[in-house]
Amino acid sequence: MNKAVALHSIENEQRVLGTDLAERLGFERPRKIRELINRKLAELQRYGTCPSVGRVIRGNLAQEYYLNEEQALLVCMFSDTDNASNVRKQVIDTFMAVRRGQLQPAVPALISAMVKSVEYRPSSLYVSHVLLSLCD
Repeated sequence: MNKAVALHSIENEQRVLGTDLAERLGFERPRKIRELINRKLAELQRYGTCPSVGRVIRGNLAQEYYLNEEQALLVCMFSDTDNASNVRKQVIDTFMAVRRGQLQPAVPALISAMVKSVEYRPSSLYVSHVLLSLCD
C-alpha cells in the first residue's frame, strides 16, 4: 500500500483535510484547493455533507474542508494534476485499509476542547478562534 492518507473523524465519518490532499496532489499553494472545492461544492455535496472549519489565518477567515472518500476522489479527478492518479490510489488504499481493519480509524476530534466558540450549521463548523489544530 502507498503511504496512508491522514484521516480525521468528523461527524462519525472518516475524512481527509482538503489542504492535505492538495499537498499530495502537488498544488504549489495547497490553500488553492479551497477554490476548486467551492467551484464544485454542489456536486461534492451529492456525496454527503462537506463539513468545514472556518478559522482565522493571518487575519483572514479561511475555510478548511473535510472530504469523505467519494469527495476526496472527485477532488483528485477535478484537480487534473500530474500526481492525481497516484493520490487517488493512496485515498482508495487508505479507506480500504480502514474498512478491512488493517489501519485504525481516526479518533473523533475533540472540537469543543480546542476552540473558544463554535457555531454549528448543517454543513459547516464555524470556529472563531482555534486553540489547537484538529487531531488525527
